[in-house]
Amino acid sequence: TNSVLMKHEHTLSLELALCFFFLIKMLLALNFSSTSVASPTASNLVEGVYKCVLTLSTNDHSSKDEVLIIVSQSGNATPSIFITAPNDGSSFTTDDTITITAAASDLDGTITKVEFYQGNTKIGEDTASPFSYVWTDLSAGSYTLTAKATDNRGATKVSPAVQVDVSEVKSCTITDNQASQGSFSVGYRTTFETVGSSVTISITLLDTDKQGVEAYLWKQAPFQESQMNHVEGNTFSATVGGLTAGETISYAVKFAYAGGLSATKYMSYVVGNNCNSGGEDTDAPTNFTASIGAVSARSVELLLQADEDSTSVVYTVSYGQQEVTKTGIPGQQTALVINDLSAETTYSFSVSAADISGNTAANNPISLSATTTANTNTECSGTASDVQVGSFSNGYSYSFETIGSSVTITFELLDTEKTGVNAYLWKQAPFGETTMSNVSGNKFSTTVSGLTAGQTISYACKFAFAGGLAATKYFSYTVGEDCTLSTNLIDSIPAFILYPNPATNILYSNALQAKVDKMELYSITGKKLMELNNGMDQIRVDELTSGLYLMKVYQSEKQSFYRIVIE
Repeated sequence: TNSVLMKHEHTLSLELALCFFFLIKMLLALNFSSTSVASPTASNLVEGVYKCVLTLSTNDHSSKDEVLIIVSQSGNATPSIFITAPNDGSSFTTDDTITITAAASDLDGTITKVEFYQGNTKIGEDTASPFSYVWTDLSAGSYTLTAKATDNRGATKVSPAVQVDVSEVKSCTITDNQASQGSFSVGYRTTFETVGSSVTISITLLDTDKQGVEAYLWKQAPFQESQMNHVEGNTFSATVGGLTAGETISYAVKFAYAGGLSATKYMSYVVGNNCNSGGEDTDAPTNFTASIGAVSARSVELLLQADEDSTSVVYTVSYGQQEVTKTGIPGQQTALVINDLSAETTYSFSVSAADISGNTAANNPISLSATTTANTNTECSGTASDVQVGSFSNGYSYSFETIGSSVTITFELLDTEKTGVNAYLWKQAPFGETTMSNVSGNKFSTTVSGLTAGQTISYACKFAFAGGLAATKYFSYTVGEDCTLSTNLIDSIPAFILYPNPATNILYSNALQAKVDKMELYSITGKKLMELNNGMDQIRVDELTSGLYLMKVYQSEKQSFYRIVIE
């Protein structure tokens, strides 16, 4: 009911309308003077909410006002409520959690609580807006979800129902390190999960040495590439729809990162298959061993082996502040070369073994120690692992040889896991790039002409291979330098002689003034070939290949090197 008292002498027109849920119905129109009081009434109204609109108009002015009228048995408006998530018809798996949210309001009061139901069973409630409940521990089946709102005067309202389907998880997980392009230091873990007519493919790159990673899904037939969604860290996912149960699909993933790319093998999955019902892998590697292999001035080789019932063993080596990983084949010895070390320095290594699922060997960690040798590199030849671009797992060898007014430059890539290798010679100043000729295997050479004796040149080598590239540091060389001494002596011990030099079958030693404690024979790359005890004055060298070698001689606290040529 509404009443109006007019203050001026005018004849006015008043229209009063009632609206039931915003459907306007004209009830009455009145004419009255400023001294009249209009008190219109409406009766026989059904329960609901009505909007009354009062319009006052004169010849030159119009004004409106409105009021809401609630009609109910109790005089308390019923709350309104509906579920905003999940959507009706949504699908989930038993591994999921479902967050149910509801929007509730009350015209003449407040909402005190919202209760959530699955069928007739209450599963939770919330007393503060926004109203929600997280439903966990799902079982497979179809469910009807509702929410019931209660206001501050006890009135309740149940929302329209929402139907959801929960399916059993049907997935297969593949953990591997096989690459169709490039290589993986550890590997990757891929999961195919069927939900309805779709398969979600999730993959995690386990390599920790790759930065700026992006992932692209490769469909095998017909070939198609699409970028995957980034989930977190090095985990990516993509969903393939429109599939049927029993259909076989085959996909690979290409990882692009700073300095290169690596692609997984193609992995097949039958839509609807469930390979993970047996539980997670809990078997750890067994029979884990680790030992020291070849040692040079800049590197130490670690020989690692373990048995494992999966496809790979992941070895982790810590030394100082550094940590490196290497993936090996179970039951086979794996060589891991630690590069960029300092010459004549003792290093301690802590070595652990695990499978890709994270199960660790019982005898972790194994502690090892090794001392690097003296640096035998020269500007003419040597081995290194220093890099400008990319990375080397083992390193490379280099050599410069002057022939007349030309210098033949040779680089050999020592990394055994890289395939499809090509080499390009980089001139430092002015910069130039030249394709090198393949000598054999991963050894390449180029001859630079028109040089003069004493001129300094500086060159590097870029190795391009399947999945990436790596470039050496620049090496400086003086044209005409042969890096040999006429006396064959680098740092002499008084009255010590090695002869004949060059040698063919037997090398003799003679210390005229002082006792020699021991001698060690090294290749030009720094690998120790033999150790000779005190008193040995004849050394058989007939089984060695022709080339340049270094003999390290120990006398008291002095150590000296002698260059030996074997023919």
